[in-house]
Amino acid sequence: MVWVALDKDQYKERLLLMHTEVPVGGSFQFYLRPGDYQVRASDEKGCEFFQKIKVKDLVSNIEIKMVKK
Repeated sequence: MVWVALDKDQYKERLLLMHTEVPVGGSFQFYLRPGDYQVRASDEKGCEFFQKIKVKDLVSNIEIKMVKK
């Protein structure tokens, strides 16, 4: 499962914008307005991922690779 949330310090709780289920080795796309976001992911085995991203304009393409170490 992959979640995208606003990255704002003033929120007491994370403001979830969207989420999707992505298979291992799969890919996903979210269309976001410019701003600061958090991308989180986890699987049924307990593996987790977290990254802050900044979308600069409406045509930004940000590639995020989640790899097991």
